[in-house]
Amino acid sequence: MGRYINVHEALKILNVHYVTDSIQMVTRWIREGRILAERSENRKEGWRILEEDVYEFANEVNPGIVQLLGYYNDMNKIVKREIINKENSEIIHQVFLEKQLKSEPEHYLLEGKMEENEKKIQQLENKLERVVENLQQGNMRWQETDKKFDEKIDDIKLMIQNLTNEFKTKSENVGADQPNPESVDNGEKYQKTWGEFKQEVLGYEGFKIYMDFENEIEEYYHLIYMNNKIREECWAEEGKKLRCPVFKIAARFPKGLFKKTIPMYLEKKGKIKVEEGKGNLPVDGESSEGKDNPSVNEEGPEEKNNPSVNEEGPEEKNNPPGEENNGTLPKAQMIITEANPFIL
Repeated sequence: MGRYINVHEALKILNVHYVTDSIQMVTRWIREGRILAERSENRKEGWRILEEDVYEFANEVNPGIVQLLGYYNDMNKIVKREIINKENSEIIHQVFLEKQLKSEPEHYLLEGKMEENEKKIQQLENKLERVVENLQQGNMRWQETDKKFDEKIDDIKLMIQNLTNEFKTKSENVGADQPNPESVDNGEKYQKTWGEFKQEVLGYEGFKIYMDFENEIEEYYHLIYMNNKIREECWAEEGKKLRCPVFKIAARFPKGLFKKTIPMYLEKKGKIKVEEGKGNLPVDGESSEGKDNPSVNEEGPEEKNNPSVNEEGPEEKNNPPGEENNGTLPKAQMIITEANPFIL
């Protein structure tokens, strides 16, 4: 079982291995599960982490760094030991110099060993210099990679921001340019020539009696239409309703508006008279209601007081009950009954 360490000890290891110098990052990696740890029984001690897991994480972040620093530390220990040996060898050399007078061969032997040791030390120093140089180059490459990574992240963030702004701008433009679905291309939808309009209007139920008022209906048409399209000023509520410019009445569909306002326009022009309860009467005609009503008493004193009875006397013959006007009356004298449905 490996040795357990706390967060601060883990931070020292990660700092030495060029991973991070922030304890917040260590605790964050622990919470994210990247560094395996467990809560200690004493909450003051915090997290308990296996030391080998910390080295494994450092090697995951910087591949090969653990082995490289291990090699560096081993070389450093060797160098320090050799330096100590060199110092000791100097002392020994001094001692043997003193003994040189006594034993000349022994002096040469020790001197040869010292030279050999000095060469080894020099070789170790050269190796150590190369290790340090490699570490510095690796650190520089890491910094350059980290810088390029940050630049790429900034470029991606900028690209995302530009795309977001572009999408937002396009969405706003689409929303501003999108026409109301109720009024999409209403001019094209209800496009009509005068001939088509006349044919449609006179085809409405009860409107055939307006055939003698073609000029007035054409005037009405040109109030609503221009160049075979409904005028822009005739649309109300953002194109949801069509409005008559004469009577300021609006309707959702043109047919309902025309059926309501054309009789009103003909009345305004003095061509018909709209009487409540009696329908629409031509201004130059009479109502045939009295003549065709069989319930009117033709005899007696009440005859004069009844406005529906013809004052010319009993000599004038009435149409039998139920008999229609067989076309003997001019069109201008025909009654426009209440059967005309004026529905908005």
